[in-house]
Amino acid sequence: MLNTNLLNNRLVREKDALLQFETMAWLIRRYGSPSRPTVPSPLHRSATLEDVYWDETDSRSVFDWADDHFGAIKSDCQMDDWTVTVIPAGDGIDPMSVAPTRQLASASNQAPYIVDLHGRPVFFYDPRDCVEPGYYTARAVLRLAELRLTGFESADGLSGLTGRMAVLTAACYARQGFTLANLPRDVSTYMTSDHDLRAVPHRVVMNTLCFSTCLALRIKHQSEEMILATYGTRMPKTFRRKVRQACRQIDSYGQELKLLQVMSEPAPHHATNPARFTQYA
Repeated sequence: MLNTNLLNNRLVREKDALLQFETMAWLIRRYGSPSRPTVPSPLHRSATLEDVYWDETDSRSVFDWADDHFGAIKSDCQMDDWTVTVIPAGDGIDPMSVAPTRQLASASNQAPYIVDLHGRPVFFYDPRDCVEPGYYTARAVLRLAELRLTGFESADGLSGLTGRMAVLTAACYARQGFTLANLPRDVSTYMTSDHDLRAVPHRVVMNTLCFSTCLALRIKHQSEEMILATYGTRMPKTFRRKVRQACRQIDSYGQELKLLQVMSEPAPHHATNPARFTQYA
């Protein structure tokens, strides 16, 4: 239960926190324990997914680059065995008219589940925007998170915004919380619907990502201090300042957190006593 002493110091609204717990529980039941993000090198900063973009000097065409980079993103999300068709389509163009596809009903109706004629899910991108650092990565990570979350339904129902919040939780489950935290503009664009009068604030984006990322790591028994020491170099400053607040709010849901930790533990393998079966020989 929520510690009422923390009500004035919470990072996200209680209903949003509970949605993230609910989403994470669904993902664990369906796919197993979340994995920890790759630990950055303490000696030098290596290129990360959010840094990648297509350059005209690349020997590959933008289309070949997109195919290769999508494979790398799938691998980092631990979705290598997912078959997804990558299709270039300009923004503002009906993607359904670009290639033979069809749309299936989605259980949550939050994201259209578009497949090719072979039934494989489809990922659309605009090749003109691939020169912008982070554009392709954010788009691919969020699409993969949508696909992973297909079939999820919240007990309280999902609005357009809360449905996209659940997608962010799915991306954090897939080890991409820090990647998206370094791309707040792209995430804000994703979170903002065509009917919104203004963009979703970066504060909401960062709070949601920080809470979900810390929740996935707390499920792995990583303390606030361990999270900061291990992943501090991957965090934007605004994200880093929110980690303590996120962990304290997460820990205030003691029973819920313990349940997710238990769900994430591998099932014990008990040795079987052969003597139990001799009577049936």
